[in-house]
Amino acid sequence: MEDYFQELEELIELYNANEYDKALEKAQVLLDKYPDIQDINFACSGILINIGEVIKNYKIINQGIDIIQNELNNLDNYDEENLLNYELYLQYNLSNGYSSRANLLNPVTDQNEIEEALLKQKRCLQKVLLNRKKVLSDPEFSSSVITNYANLLRYFGRYIEAIDYYYDCLKIYPNHALAMSN
Repeated sequence: MEDYFQELEELIELYNANEYDKALEKAQVLLDKYPDIQDINFACSGILINIGEVIKNYKIINQGIDIIQNELNNLDNYDEENLLNYELYLQYNLSNGYSSRANLLNPVTDQNEIEEALLKQKRCLQKVLLNRKKVLSDPEFSSSVITNYANLLRYFGRYIEAIDYYYDCLKIYPNHALAMSN
């Protein structure tokens, strides 16, 4: 079996260096070369979503979303011991994909599509939050999930609930800037 970790590190370095064209090219090579490796699919899907939002390319975001949905549909192929963690991180990345999709839409002409994408994001985050004990074992991850969920509640006008979630985040991560500012 080939060692793909070096190639994955190269992809992450390209992304972190804001070399998006090269990162997209590298991601596609990795996806073609290792179609069944969950580490590759997970990393590439997140990078595609992030780059797609930065360069405002809906098609790239959708490619990332499609990879995650495919992974979620094939969870029975994975190690049962780590399955729940993997599924939770996939749901979180999928929620980010829907958020990115919503961010690219025009709030004047595409309001229904924005709300549909944000409702999908909300459902993904709720699936993660239902496994709160598992999520809480990773403070950075849990604070991101809780804050994103609070932001959605605020968007939908549920301010009191949003504030409660921001406080929940601050219990875990007392200096979380976004939770503090909200």
